[in-house]
Amino acid sequence: METIIQAVDLYDLVTLRSSEKLQVVCNLAELSGDNNLAYRAVILLQDYVGFNLNAEISVDKKIPVAAGLGGGSSNAAATLVGLNHLFELGLSSQELANLAVKLGADVPFFIRGGLQLGTGYGEILSPLNPASKDKPWFVLLISEEPLLTTTVYQAYDQQIAARSLSLPSSSNLVEILSSIDKGISSFTKLCANDLEVVAFSCKPGLAKLKKKAASLATNGIFMSGSGPTLTLVAKSLKQAQQLQTELEKMVSRIEIVQPINSGVSLVRSIN
Repeated sequence: METIIQAVDLYDLVTLRSSEKLQVVCNLAELSGDNNLAYRAVILLQDYVGFNLNAEISVDKKIPVAAGLGGGSSNAAATLVGLNHLFELGLSSQELANLAVKLGADVPFFIRGGLQLGTGYGEILSPLNPASKDKPWFVLLISEEPLLTTTVYQAYDQQIAARSLSLPSSSNLVEILSSIDKGISSFTKLCANDLEVVAFSCKPGLAKLKKKAASLATNGIFMSGSGPTLTLVAKSLKQAQQLQTELEKMVSRIEIVQPINSGVSLVRSIN
């Protein structure tokens, strides 16, 4: 796999407090308890350090679920970083990243953040540092119906096995990477997502949405992760807001975000 991952300023708030027992609660009831990847992160870290890490973990979700935006993975990363701070474990970022990959290939990314090239299963990260300081805006078109990552990858495997999958001609990675120094909005025009055709077969309405949005997207449009979120690139906030106005009747939710250079951030310490 070769994937380019960019952190943006849409985030969930994960609050950790020491407690007599482990408890994970979420503003979305179905993601409370052991249904949350944050819970698995605690168990993993407990096994690594060899003692209980009893904490009350509250997840206030802003990132949509099953949207291809890494919300669950970022919560797991935040839990690892937060527990390391709360219990003064003294683990390095690399140690946390080595644990994080056991929870998901993209979890280590959220510990590092910024702009990264992911290879292997996406867990081998190499930082990308554009020379240009342009800071584009991303317009996220978020569908009302979620699309599970497992659903997309299962469909991908089935279509590969049946030889019924015709992938689009993806841009050459070398060409994409060589354009990074011109700025993020330059190389995004070259980006393609091989999972798009599979996601579109799972949700046919996505193809129609992309066709409409592509007629307005002068700086590039692509699907995020395994979908269904579509991302348009704008060079200014005004342009991003214009895209939002044009497309808001076609999707249930639109977010305007910008790239950031950090991963999980400790907002404050609560005793």
